[in-house]
Amino acid sequence: MTNQELNEYILNYVEKDRTKSAIMLTAGWGTGKSYYIQNELCPFLKKREHQSIVVSLYGLKTIDEISKRLYFETRMKLLPKKSEGLEAGKLIGKTVLKGITSLAGMDLSMSNEDLQKLYETIDLTGKLIILEDVERSGINILEVLGFVNSLVEEDGVKVLLVANEEEILHYEHDESDRNGDSYSVSDKDTKIYLAVKEKTVSDTILFRGDIGKAIADLIRSFDNEALNMFADEAQVDRIITTMGTKRNHNLRTFQFACQKISDIYNKLGPLENDNAQTIFFGILALSMEIKSGSFPEWEGGDLLAVTMGYGDFPLYRFCYDYIRRQEFDIDMVQATFEAHTRLRVFDKNGETINDKALQTIFNFYELSEKEVINALSDVEHKLDDPYDIPIYAYHKLAYFMVELHELLGFDYTACKEKMALNMRKCGEEIDAEMLFLPRFEIKEDKKRQQFSDFLQVLKDSIRESLETEIAFSYEPTELQELYGDVVKNKKKVAAGHAFISKFDLDKILKMILTSTPAQLSFLRRILFSVYRYSGKEDFIAADRIFMEDLLTKLNEAINQNEVSMDRIALLQIGYLISNLKMYIEQLS
Repeated sequence: MTNQELNEYILNYVEKDRTKSAIMLTAGWGTGKSYYIQNELCPFLKKREHQSIVVSLYGLKTIDEISKRLYFETRMKLLPKKSEGLEAGKLIGKTVLKGITSLAGMDLSMSNEDLQKLYETIDLTGKLIILEDVERSGINILEVLGFVNSLVEEDGVKVLLVANEEEILHYEHDESDRNGDSYSVSDKDTKIYLAVKEKTVSDTILFRGDIGKAIADLIRSFDNEALNMFADEAQVDRIITTMGTKRNHNLRTFQFACQKISDIYNKLGPLENDNAQTIFFGILALSMEIKSGSFPEWEGGDLLAVTMGYGDFPLYRFCYDYIRRQEFDIDMVQATFEAHTRLRVFDKNGETINDKALQTIFNFYELSEKEVINALSDVEHKLDDPYDIPIYAYHKLAYFMVELHELLGFDYTACKEKMALNMRKCGEEIDAEMLFLPRFEIKEDKKRQQFSDFLQVLKDSIRESLETEIAFSYEPTELQELYGDVVKNKKKVAAGHAFISKFDLDKILKMILTSTPAQLSFLRRILFSVYRYSGKEDFIAADRIFMEDLLTKLNEAINQNEVSMDRIALLQIGYLISNLKMYIEQLS
């Protein structure tokens, strides 16, 4: 039943139903029932000159509290004009009045004039009482149905109950019928509830709603230009697919995600389309996890996490931090966008669509065992050539080899050794940060450990290919030669995201204090070459700590007059101190 069909059905109930019974709308939590009522049903009825009185039973403890809510909702929102008299045939809601007079300590033995004034404030003629969150009240469901029965049967009022009925129904066990089909047997309380409900509720409608329209309307409600691009049909379909993948179609969760996305868009201003989409779907995926009951720990690099996003859209770290800790680091944004650009290049370089053997392995669940085993054998032979299988596909290949080892008994030892050898040969050409960015989740402990061990072998191979002994004896005369080596082999000398921390602090200090101005200039050029464009994601904390300790020792030596040097050399040391402060700030 579409929303429009549901509107027409409820209108017919309000105008023509003579059964003196209520109707029920049921669906799971967060599926858009309240959104439909507030944004579609109530406006629809109002256009046809029927008012709706919506009351949530959430947290209410007594029937009298329901009466009080109904009384004030009617009095404040639907109070008739003073010129109106109490016309014959008006529904005065005696059931509601009983609850109000009980709460107020009154009785109905007041004058006809006073009664008329009270009646006029709760005229229910042509109106629909909508009681939401029936299953979330603190009132016994049988009491609620008794109250509703009085409204519909004694007062002739029209009532729509809105509930997640699955939370009301409970079952003891399953049994089988004569055909062997299984069915659930209701417990005692459920049987009583269903019997009472049959007397009070004529029709129960399973709400399916137009989730696409609800999503588009929610997006537009934020009045955010960047967010509005996701309200078109194609994007809404993608959003619904994302929510389906996460098994969460809760519109409250989606609204939460939109709020956070809108906040971040407002902070960032105009965005490239790719970045805007990544922010949207990354936050949407995270929100689904949060609203499922737990806030996931960060599982990614310094700037983004592939496994925490959705599809081709990773989760940005600055988005995660904003949602988790309400902290927004604007300085991370540009570096994050650049890292994402590198990831896209990485994916493009690792494209394996034209390699039949790899495609067979990556889609093994659609093929025969023989085809997959032949493909694994083919790949093993191809790995003899370090350039035949793209190295950027190794991470994914390792994942599937572990999966197929468990499923088919495939021994990937030879493949792992060949992959490691190839990575040692080509280490300088590999962006290791992108290659090993977390991309796959394995829940089984045994397979997860095997995959981790496989990746560690590959990581060690890259590190070995990049490691180089820095042949340096801490003689100032060797600084010029070291500068040349650093310029030519920066990637090797800074392997493992470390450079200065590989040296001996006391020897470096002694060398500085005995160097000439020209030698100190070469030292500053070395540091400039390594650190000039670096941020905290580029070098390990040990480098920053080393610089902080060196800075402290240099200042102590100068302040304690332990230095007797050429004044131009002292000027160079001053420049060096300024450089160190700048690099420390960059790496912090």
